[in-house]
Amino acid sequence: MAGGVTDDPAPRFAFVEELAAQSSPGTPAAAHPSAPRLRGLAIWEGPRPGRAYVIGADPAEGNPQSDESAACVLDAYSGDQAAVWAGRFEPAVFAAGLQELGEYYSAGILVERNNHGHAVLLALREGGAASVLTGLDGRPGWLSSAKGKPVAVAAGADLLRDGSPQVRDRETHRQLMALSGSTLSAPPGDHDDRAMAWCLAVAAALLRGDRGVGRLGAAGVSDRHARNRWMVRRLKIED
Repeated sequence: MAGGVTDDPAPRFAFVEELAAQSSPGTPAAAHPSAPRLRGLAIWEGPRPGRAYVIGADPAEGNPQSDESAACVLDAYSGDQAAVWAGRFEPAVFAAGLQELGEYYSAGILVERNNHGHAVLLALREGGAASVLTGLDGRPGWLSSAKGKPVAVAAGADLLRDGSPQVRDRETHRQLMALSGSTLSAPPGDHDDRAMAWCLAVAAALLRGDRGVGRLGAAGVSDRHARNRWMVRRLKIED
């Protein structure tokens, strides 16, 4: 599974079926007095002292026929899922919510740069967000290209294989289980927005400094540059 796209049509995350027992409905934002009041936000863990958080964001168009825009908050040290926010939001609305969520968790935000991601990144910049993370190319956001997407998905697969992060959102878990090993996408007619937001959050944890996802096998090192080298090696595998 490590090393990128294969011809195997089997689900890429089929080996994590046992994680289903960890998933459960999160509590609404209203149950957390200081949390942002975002429609569709579910929280399992609020910000805790001594922890660091990252957000992976997969934007969509926001009309009734589009996919959901999805954001996943991870504890950057353990990889445990802390919160999920998803719904059909226009890019500017999604950006404003991401900024609120980032401020609540003091989290860096990694936005998929493709398509509507450009509008989200522009809105975040115009809103003065200081927490937008850059991808391996040094530009704001993550480019899910023929090289970039396999890197993010492989990082998520390795984390689940080598560690024991809690994937608490049932829909995130379901979408991860359904991802095709050959296309790294959802089956026709299905969705992968929450799965990709989760993978982007794992990539964000790897790109940040200090102890981000320290249990991630080959990437579980204290040196940020070593983690970047691991991700660059992933890119070379896809050449």
